[in-house]
Amino acid sequence: MPQPETETAIHRTKSLLGKLCAVRRLVALSVSMRVSCGFAVTLAMIAIVAWTARTSVSAIESRVAGVPAASSAALIADRTTIDLTTMRWRIATYTKSENAEDLKMVRGALDSFRAYIVVFGQTAGSIGAPEFGQVEQDAGRLVQTVERTVEMIAARKENIAGLVSMGIALTNAASALTDRLVSDGDAELPAALRIQQALQSGLLAATRFVASRNPADADSAKVELDRVGAILPSIKEALKDQLRSQRLLASIENKLPAYGEVIRSMLSNLAALEAALAERQQIGAEIGKHTDSIRDSFVEAQRHDVAEILTLIERTQFRLGWLAGTALAIGLVATWAFGRSVIPVATIADSDVIRGVAEV
Repeated sequence: MPQPETETAIHRTKSLLGKLCAVRRLVALSVSMRVSCGFAVTLAMIAIVAWTARTSVSAIESRVAGVPAASSAALIADRTTIDLTTMRWRIATYTKSENAEDLKMVRGALDSFRAYIVVFGQTAGSIGAPEFGQVEQDAGRLVQTVERTVEMIAARKENIAGLVSMGIALTNAASALTDRLVSDGDAELPAALRIQQALQSGLLAATRFVASRNPADADSAKVELDRVGAILPSIKEALKDQLRSQRLLASIENKLPAYGEVIRSMLSNLAALEAALAERQQIGAEIGKHTDSIRDSFVEAQRHDVAEILTLIERTQFRLGWLAGTALAIGLVATWAFGRSVIPVATIADSDVIRGVAEV
């Protein structure tokens, strides 16, 4: 029959073994929970890092998307300014040369300017929209002015052709009249010579006016032609019986008003060309001002986007570094806690078993 002391020892041993099993289950449960929590925190940190990276990349992408558009718009604004300058230079050159090759260059410059105004409007967007409306309106006025200038030059060339043809006819008539009077030994020869001299002086002044575009030369031509007109009545009366001379004098008399009208038309044409030049300069300056303003707006927007991108990159680097450091710290703390939770419990459990067995 077991002794009371033996029963007591056996009872204590069973109690210690029960406690040991409970402790081990508690430790196992605690370690499992801690490991699970550690993994959960690590996964959460990874998810946060991924979300932060994705959000930052999306923000950077949205900013980067605007940089090429702003750069393209600024380049189109510069190209529009270049085309504007080219067109103004081409029309100025054609106004002086009046040749077909320069007219072809003007047409090409007009087509290029129109095309880039359309492209400029497509790239202006909301940033340049307020001022582009004025640019588009001024561009339309400028194109109309250039086309009107081309028409003026065409009219001027027709006037020059008229001056040449009428000048030849007047010269021929005056020369024929003089030759006839010389051959006849007529007393009106000095008057005919004065007509021829004044006519030649007038034609020469008109030719200078065509080349110089100086209104003073046109005035000189009109003075000489008026002098011819003043001499004609007296010589016509003196030669009224000579039919051939009358026909030559009538030819001169009929062509003088038309010749003077062409000179007056060329003077009006010259004034219109000067007015068109002033208008082109004024409109061109307005277009240049608004185009430069739009371009500066795009350059400023581009500069702002680049600064924002750099700020986002720096912020992203800081956040990702901070999250990575935090995740590493949590991992180290979890590892340390896991090690601390396993070793002491096993040591204590083993000590209690040895003590309990020894007592038995």
